[in-house]
Amino acid sequence: MSRKPKRPASPRDDSHEWIVEVQTAELARLLDWVRAVDAKVPVLTAISCAIVASVTTISPAADRLTLPTLGVIAAGVVPQFVSLAYCALATFPQTKGPTGSLIFFGGIAERNAEQYRKEVDALTPSKYLADLTAQCHRNAEIARNKYRRVRFATAWLFAGILPWMLALYILYQG
Repeated sequence: MSRKPKRPASPRDDSHEWIVEVQTAELARLLDWVRAVDAKVPVLTAISCAIVASVTTISPAADRLTLPTLGVIAAGVVPQFVSLAYCALATFPQTKGPTGSLIFFGGIAERNAEQYRKEVDALTPSKYLADLTAQCHRNAEIARNKYRRVRFATAWLFAGILPWMLALYILYQG
């Protein structure tokens, strides 16, 4: 858990230092949110894969497939494939960062080592704060997109539970 930055005692003491501390803590919090959502994806993926495997394992051989059987199989697995697609989208790396950033790895790697060192040497508190704030905003966008996709993946997984159970019942009977 990150400590809460201490606000300056008076307006005269207010400087970029306090705001940088606040934004640094915010960036760490946002990165924790990204890690937290990334930890949910393997669980959703495993469950969806297990559901698909259970249906395909008990499905009849290709020469015994009928249109109704294919419909039952599709009802059991299509929601899981949609869930898996959203899981894939949630984990796909989002590497577009603030242009010219001296914090974002992509912005740093765009420069050679000497150019990066010179730009860091010329960095002012105001420019650093602007870069840090842009990083916070970009990571908030990434976290929002990841959570949205994981929410959809979860919804599709749960929406597919009843069709899956019905498919298992029908396939076991036939």
